[in-house]
Amino acid sequence: MHDGTFHEAVRGILTLAQLFSIMPVCGILSKDPRKLRLSYTSIRAFYAYFCALGILFLTTMSVFFFASKRYHFQKMVTAFFYCYNLYGMYRFWKLAKSWPGLMVKWTQVDDCLPAQRNEYDRTILVQRIKVCSILVMMLSLSEHLLSIVAAVHYSNNCPAVHDPYEAFFKSNFAFVYYYFRYSALRGFLTKFFNVICNFIWSYIDLFVIVISMGLSHSFRRVNHFLIQHKREVTFAKVRFHNLSLFKKTIFPFFVQRK
Repeated sequence: MHDGTFHEAVRGILTLAQLFSIMPVCGILSKDPRKLRLSYTSIRAFYAYFCALGILFLTTMSVFFFASKRYHFQKMVTAFFYCYNLYGMYRFWKLAKSWPGLMVKWTQVDDCLPAQRNEYDRTILVQRIKVCSILVMMLSLSEHLLSIVAAVHYSNNCPAVHDPYEAFFKSNFAFVYYYFRYSALRGFLTKFFNVICNFIWSYIDLFVIVISMGLSHSFRRVNHFLIQHKREVTFAKVRFHNLSLFKKTIFPFFVQRK
């Protein structure tokens, strides 16, 4: 049984996010948003620290490689990519600190909105978010796999390196292996943190889409109620619902960005 709350609808994408070290909030699978908490000593938090250090290292190396060598557009793109994802990880950590309180407020306002009539109404937001998430992440995965295929193709053009794995990593992560000797462990860690960055790059867009879907779903509930009771509802009641939605979501997000 679904309760139709936004907190319930986003459990799947928050679980996915935690697999890639962002939004390390505990209690996301609980139906009660009051059980959400951010623990700095949880396994999720330590996993996030580990990935943040790895991405910080790649960011530092890419910026240093760009600044110390002859300027090249591709080097600038690489440096921007890692800087953007490091900053995105930092912003998600800031959001994780306020997420429990935000979900409690959001759920309280969901309870104040016009009741959802049946199980279909309570599950429609979950299904929409699930379909959107699968579509966005599958497209992102396809793009990443195609980039790997292209990288493998061009790395074979390096006659100086006979090991295909070493050639792949040296050609695609030159900002690291220009300064460090290649090894299987270093190659694995470099690619692991690169995959985390590619996920964050796409997840930021997905997260904005999901928040927008949650907002539009809440306003759609109010609009449906107005259509059903257009001769009975008062302006004061409509104003109450709209102000509740504004205070629940739009205003807190603007405050968070400051």
